[in-house]
Order: sequence, then structure tokens, then C-alpha cells
Amino acid sequence: MLSLLRGLALTGLLAVPVLVMLVGLPHLGEMISEFVPAPAPSTAATGLQAVLSRPTVGARRARPGTVVVDAPPPTLAPPQATATPAPTPAPEGQPAVVANTEGLGAVLRSEPGSGRQVAALRERQVVFVLDRTTSAGTEWAHVRTAQGADGWVIGVVILPQP
Repeated sequence: MLSLLRGLALTGLLAVPVLVMLVGLPHLGEMISEFVPAPAPSTAATGLQAVLSRPTVGARRARPGTVVVDAPPPTLAPPQATATPAPTPAPEGQPAVVANTEGLGAVLRSEPGSGRQVAALRERQVVFVLDRTTSAGTEWAHVRTAQGADGWVIGVVILPQP
């Protein structure tokens, strides 16, 4: 009798996994897809690849053996510009050009004469003359570059722009 009870208990224990497998078999593909990474994109998907691939957002789940073709997700339109850049203000002063330096350019200084060097000006660079003055017998021009550098340069190298 004891062996009969053991046999029934053993059969019952073995029957539970078999019943779970039989009842859960239609969902086996979904269970496997949770653990199997999505396959690399190919030109044609087989029924097994469709079952094993992870569904995308909003996609229908496929029954085993069926292929579901999902529409690609909508693309986002590029963002629209909300503000236009502010126009660069026109520089004040008379336009002039750096010349007569034999290609060496000129030094833009903080003060006429021996002020510290602010920037270097190239030959044929356009500047805007704000003021002119004489210091120690030499004419100096107060200029501003298109980039905004402001200072004094010896007046001999500043010619009116043609």
C-alpha cells in the first residue's frame, strides 16, 4: 500500500510539470523572447525569428508560427527655430584699412605711444576709425576691429578704405 501511495505521489509530481508545459505551450515563444536577444535585422524574417524577437512598443504579439510585420515608428521632425539671431550691430566710425606695413601688420595698443599691446592687425585688415590724436609729434588713430578689439594704432598705417 505504501508503495502504491509513493507511486501516485511520484506520478502527481511528474504530472504537474507536464501539465504546465502543455497548458503553457502556446505562450512558450513569449517566455523564450524574454531571455533571447533580438536577432540582427535581415531582409526576410522566418516564423521562428518573428516569435523570438522582442515586440516593439505598440506591437501585436504573434502566435507561434506567424509573422507580424510592424510599421516603423514615426520619425520626429527636426526642431523648428524659435528665435532668429540678433543682427550684428554695424560698427561705428569711418572704415579704413591697415596698409603701408610691407606685409608686417601693425600693433593695436591700449594708449597712444607706449600703451600695452591689445592685438595685432594684419596688412589689408579693415578697421573703423573712431578718433585721431597726436602724441609726441606722431599721429595715432583710435580704431575698432570688426571682431570688437578696441585700441590705438600709429596713424601712418591707417588709410581710408577705397
